[in-house]
Amino acid sequence: MNRQSHHRRGSMLTELMVAAGLLATAMGLVATCAVADQRLQRMQREHRLAVDELSNQLERLLALPPS
Repeated sequence: MNRQSHHRRGSMLTELMVAAGLLATAMGLVATCAVADQRLQRMQREHRLAVDELSNQLERLLALPPS
C-alpha cells in the first residue's frame, strides 16, 4: 500500500463520518418537525371542537324564549 492510497482511505473515512453526522442531524430535524406538526394538528382539532361547542351553546341560548 503506497502513501497516496493510505491518505485517500483516511480521507474517505473522514468524509463518511461527516456525511453520517449530517444525515443524523437532518433526520433529527425531520423528527422534530414531525412531532411539532402532530402537536399542532392536535391543538387545531381541540380548538375546532371548542369553537363548535361554543357555537352549539350560543344557538341553544338564542333559541330560548325572551324573558
